[in-house]
Amino acid sequence: MTEVSVVIPTKNEGKSIGECIEKIQKVFNEHHIDGEILVADNSTDNTPKIAKSMRAKVIVQDEHGYGNF
Repeated sequence: MTEVSVVIPTKNEGKSIGECIEKIQKVFNEHHIDGEILVADNSTDNTPKIAKSMRAKVIVQDEHGYGNF
């Protein structure tokens, strides 16, 4: 069972998403945490492709903003 889920909301974070995911994975590894990284994405750049290549789960939202449930 997954112990920790980290959710990263993204919109065109292609320049930094890789570094963020690497840092989270490093903490998971150093502390022997069974964790997952979820990327809630609304990007038009390569953010989801990078996240998927680093084993993060990418969730694409149909609607934008806090008011959409």
